[in-house]
Amino acid sequence: MKSRQHLHITSLLLLLLFLISSPPVESLTLQESMTDCEVLIIGGTTAALGAALASASSVKTCLTEPTDWVGGQLTAEGLPAIDFAWHKVIDPVTLKVVDVASINLNLANRNPLFTKILQTAEAGVQNPGKCWVSRVCTTPIAMMQAIEQEVAAKAENLTVFLNTVPKSVQLDTTGRNIIGVEVIQRTKTNTPPKNFTFLSEEIDDWYSRENSQQYNKQVLNFSGFKFIADMTSFGDLMVLSNASYLQGIAEEFDGDVSGKGNDTCGQSFTFDFAETLYANETEDIPVPNPPNSPPINSSWFKHDGYTWQEVVTYRRVQAAADEGSMFVVKAGDITVENWGQGNDQKWIYLFPTKQDTQAQIPDWKGGINKDALIMAEALAVEYHRWFRNNAPADWANRNVISPVVMNTTTGLAKMPYLRDTRRSIGINDFLVTVKNISGTAEQVVGTIFEDRVGLGAYDVDIHGQQGCNYPAYMKNHYDILPYYIPFRALTNRDIDNMLVAGKTMATSFLANAAFRLHPEEFTSGQAAGAAMAFAVENGISTSTGIYERIKEVQEIVKKFTPLSWTINGTLYPPSQ
Repeated sequence: MKSRQHLHITSLLLLLLFLISSPPVESLTLQESMTDCEVLIIGGTTAALGAALASASSVKTCLTEPTDWVGGQLTAEGLPAIDFAWHKVIDPVTLKVVDVASINLNLANRNPLFTKILQTAEAGVQNPGKCWVSRVCTTPIAMMQAIEQEVAAKAENLTVFLNTVPKSVQLDTTGRNIIGVEVIQRTKTNTPPKNFTFLSEEIDDWYSRENSQQYNKQVLNFSGFKFIADMTSFGDLMVLSNASYLQGIAEEFDGDVSGKGNDTCGQSFTFDFAETLYANETEDIPVPNPPNSPPINSSWFKHDGYTWQEVVTYRRVQAAADEGSMFVVKAGDITVENWGQGNDQKWIYLFPTKQDTQAQIPDWKGGINKDALIMAEALAVEYHRWFRNNAPADWANRNVISPVVMNTTTGLAKMPYLRDTRRSIGINDFLVTVKNISGTAEQVVGTIFEDRVGLGAYDVDIHGQQGCNYPAYMKNHYDILPYYIPFRALTNRDIDNMLVAGKTMATSFLANAAFRLHPEEFTSGQAAGAAMAFAVENGISTSTGIYERIKEVQEIVKKFTPLSWTINGTLYPPSQ
């Protein structure tokens, strides 16, 4: 199986790309059975990467990736500026302070492997982009290079299937175990590509079993795996297996598993893109709006009091070698645009209603609202034009959209950056809620779960949608403490042999808004991967069975990521 597809890195201008070494299209069979995976991760996210690397440390692991870049937010979603906590929690009476930002600084104590990937991507220069949103800003391809090294190190046990999406699942007679997954893997034909191709134009083709002008397809049928993970951007497996999941906002306070609320109101999402600054006036790349796109009103775009230069430096991923002040821009700078009053698509939710989603299962294509995708693409293209047209005089016509940075014809990221998706409901109706991660400074940390398998620290960060009537509880402020990720959040109450991680975790809407960042996704994925490997090695067939042996699982997880916070020299909890 490993000879079918390997990951390679090659150089293209500023870019190192993953390529797939495949046999000639004519030698591919339409159907192929895949039985060598003990753990199968259906992914495409930062969580999926973490899970694959952890699982492959000891058992045969397969990872499917919808694009040709593994890593989710770090790579294919074009968001390599890592989000960390910056806030403090101050007790109004005692004035005691929990400086979450300072606690979060020592990332190596939280996750050594994630730190290693970031340090490799930085190539010895801390924050090479000199951005101010993060302590780590570097290019997506630098992240790719670092990730490829870790994937290669696990080659004995890890097989990655690039350009591969799930199409259907098979359940056992109880309906509680996934025993088969059909995926579609595509290989480019020799047909010359279009000058500009948007994801919205291609995504239906990705999920089609039929060959097309641009792609030859191979249907791979996975079976024989012991555990499976839904770490997809769209929550594909939960829908395809009829598992319980939540979507959008709950009507009642955080933690309601009834699903009552608005399932087409959630967080906005973004098509990130990169642009490069030049020394002289330069003609822009004439990226058109996507087909069938709606008109975009330029009055939507604002910088909210920030200068043009401050926006450039906000997520700058490559700074000129002689850069001075963090807010000074120079020719050669490359920035990634992910701006709330710019390319955030806040008008149409990416996911249709749960009822409409159910109707899509017989011919699954990701279960998304393609109109939302098209609008997000158009918004990104128009925001770039607005940003270029509103440059200060000394930078007029000197910033150009940069397809090479994202390795796409349009310059937009390969996948949209999602802030929320379909969320699992855990065993015994478990959800992590905002109550578990918030409190007063006197508490120091959030709920210390007995089944904790990871740490996290971030504020509740909601990018709302226009036209949504959010419940009053969502408008409150919550002091988020350094918190813990419980194993039960990685489970699903209906599918015994499936785990979840990242944005598909069993969390409330508010808790997801604090869990959705890079470190938390990677950490939760590692925990799930380690747990699945433990289950395989010990003949455990259900997530409940893993939970019953959680103390042993925690000993394995601690090899990847700590389970206690160290704050002012004190361990919380002190036992680990």
